[in-house]
Amino acid sequence: MTQDINVLDRVLALQREMVSLCHEAGDECRGMLLYSLATTLKRRHIRLRKQEDLDESIRLHEEVLEMRLSPHPERWRFLHGLAQALERRYRIAQDINVLEQMLVLRRELVSLHHQPGANKFKDMLLYGLVSDLDQRYARLGKEEDLDEAIKLHEVLDMRLPPHPDRWRSLTELGCALGQRYMKSHSPVVLDRMLVLQREAVSLRYEPGANSCQDVLLFNLASTLHRRYVHLGKEEDLDESLELHEQALSLRALDHPGRWRSLREPRDVLQKRYVKSQDPEVLRRMSDLQCEEKELLRCPSVSQPSS
Repeated sequence: MTQDINVLDRVLALQREMVSLCHEAGDECRGMLLYSLATTLKRRHIRLRKQEDLDESIRLHEEVLEMRLSPHPERWRFLHGLAQALERRYRIAQDINVLEQMLVLRRELVSLHHQPGANKFKDMLLYGLVSDLDQRYARLGKEEDLDEAIKLHEVLDMRLPPHPDRWRSLTELGCALGQRYMKSHSPVVLDRMLVLQREAVSLRYEPGANSCQDVLLFNLASTLHRRYVHLGKEEDLDESLELHEQALSLRALDHPGRWRSLREPRDVLQKRYVKSQDPEVLRRMSDLQCEEKELLRCPSVSQPSS
């Protein structure tokens, strides 16, 4: 790591000198040099977490953007660079004003997706805006943010097979609809979530999705459990339990998220026991409860929030 940092420091020194030799404020060359310097500072911030590197990177990105006013054909690239730097600042400070800045930039980015070079990154640009809307909804609870995020997710859902990231689009749209269901408790929304999650599960062996099989199975199991609570269909309860068991089998005993996978299956088993009074179901509930208690005694497991 020390060697990598030394290389970054050397690159920064060279870039600073190059910027100092390029004096014309509106010069095309100067803009690219400033952009390169801002990008390298952002990289060093990722490695060393120096706040001054991030602050300088943002300042330089803003300077470059002022030099690349619309309709500059590369404006989208510089908007994206500044949005990424602000995203890092938001993660640290959780400042709602920074999030608002990000939204302004990302809206403009999406509006420029037709520009040469930007058009092949349309999905990425849309995801950035969706992520910002999701975060603002989580902070402020504005229904219009959730509605807009869902509409954009629907656009991303048009990643038709065999698009390699279709499973991701399906999953994220399902999560957004889950937020809507928490407000509306509409069975129509639940049914839509189930359609999406079933398809996502069917794609779980695809490259990229295979490492998330447990999450895809858990999402579908959880939604079936919700529909059982809502409609009381026994087949939803049975399928939910079967999927939970599959998800658990993919999380080894030392998996950092295993304890989180234990509570809902216990709830599903409890509902089945109320119906069946089957001692085997009661025994399985007890096994999961004992395992959860044991895992929570382990120092490496994060305690659940109350």
